[in-house]
Amino acid sequence: MSWNGNECGKNKRNENFKSTIPSKTYDRPKKLENVEYFKYLGSILASDVRCTYEIICRTAMAKAAFNKKRALFTCTFDLALRRKLVECYIWSVTLYGAETWTLRAVDQKYLESFELWCWRRKEKFSWTDHVRDE
Repeated sequence: MSWNGNECGKNKRNENFKSTIPSKTYDRPKKLENVEYFKYLGSILASDVRCTYEIICRTAMAKAAFNKKRALFTCTFDLALRRKLVECYIWSVTLYGAETWTLRAVDQKYLESFELWCWRRKEKFSWTDHVRDE
């Protein structure tokens, strides 16, 4: 039996088996774009080297995590236990990657306001409530 060049992709046991070599076609490279920010390995890198957008996104994720477990954080557990739960579940989400942040005064105020938001939600206070001196 002589070899024919047309039999290259066929198996004698199974005629439907075809071994194909994937051919990669490369298009011409696209031009690179300048973007304001992009997400890389869970962190948001901005072109202006500010971390404001990442802090806003992290606090939004933490608020969503808080709302998922709202019953746990607002129940009648001891205050110290609820504080530890918030530090464990919420602040770990918020401060992921914080060692690389360059904090400005605006960013610091945003994080402080988020902390107060957590305390108010945990104690079931409205933002319009006031403490009166007696």
